[in-house]
Amino acid sequence: MSKTHKNPGNMVSSEAWLEIMDELNIGAFTVGLNRQVTSMNLTAQALLGVKNSEASGRNCREVFMGVPCLAKCPFRGSNEPGTREPLIQLTNGEDTIHWTTRMAAPVFGCDGEVVGCMTILQDHSPITDLIDRIHHEEQNTKIILDNLDVGIFTVDRGGHITFFNTEAEKIVGYSRREVLGQPFAMIFSDTPPARAGGIFAQKGSCSCPLSSFSWCST
Repeated sequence: MSKTHKNPGNMVSSEAWLEIMDELNIGAFTVGLNRQVTSMNLTAQALLGVKNSEASGRNCREVFMGVPCLAKCPFRGSNEPGTREPLIQLTNGEDTIHWTTRMAAPVFGCDGEVVGCMTILQDHSPITDLIDRIHHEEQNTKIILDNLDVGIFTVDRGGHITFFNTEAEKIVGYSRREVLGQPFAMIFSDTPPARAGGIFAQKGSCSCPLSSFSWCST
């Protein structure tokens, strides 16, 4: 929103919204009616690799050259290419690629007229990194369990086997391909519940964990 427009006391200015988005690690920038960039928050500057001082006052098509305009952009010309795909790739100043979800919405002035446009950029990298770390740690745990001299298997809350290490295969006589996803009770029907996975004998108990593991030995 242009700084020449005054806001009623019950309205939040676009500048304030940019600061709020920064607190949430969400990139955001505003463009005026003349398609000139009016402001960018710190997160957007980091994602785009462009400083606010470098972008402010410049045409948005020059600043974001190579990034297709959103079809919903109120300033996009009828002959200009646009896309409805919200997911785009951005490369920052360190040549790091970020998968980013982009959304745009018009900014209204006191009289209800459109005075600009705000674009929001949600970086997927932190979420992707977290998922990768979880998968890495899970894989490391499975490697450790697979190299123990004790047979170990895990089951989920529904009593289905989710992990079966090599030693368990030797002891029980089943390969992991045969048992993964199978009900615990079907494979270990002769095993007393108290010895392995007895917690699943009490179905419906709200105190049950989401998963459990047991071990077996010769």
